[in-house]
Amino acid sequence: MQAGFREGGAVNLTSENHPATPLVAVRSSGLGFDCLVGYVGEDGHIFSFVSENYLRLLVQTANERFKTNTDRISRFRSLLLSKYEKISNKYPKELKNSRDVRKREEGLMHQKREMQAVGSESTETGVDLDLNALFDS
Repeated sequence: MQAGFREGGAVNLTSENHPATPLVAVRSSGLGFDCLVGYVGEDGHIFSFVSENYLRLLVQTANERFKTNTDRISRFRSLLLSKYEKISNKYPKELKNSRDVRKREEGLMHQKREMQAVGSESTETGVDLDLNALFDS
């Protein structure tokens, strides 16, 4: 996405007790702001390297950069949400109850196929299995 951020990436965070959690990192150092304006002496006295007018200019510059960064974040958020919306429209959200029913049915079908495969192997070897007895319980 072209939202004004040069750096970033997707990673999976993992821990002992939790499965992988996808995380998207967005970083930019393009509009950082550093300026040495003074120091604190050993006695706690503050010494300034710059005049009050220059300090005002620095604050104005920093505020402009904060505004630019806020605009970039807003643009990134809008683009991300619009991409997510397009993806989520392709795959509508499934209700928990219907998902549970679907997953159970899929699991039972998978088990039945496995048992049928085992049953066909056992008839070839002369072992007789009653598959209906397995699924009636």
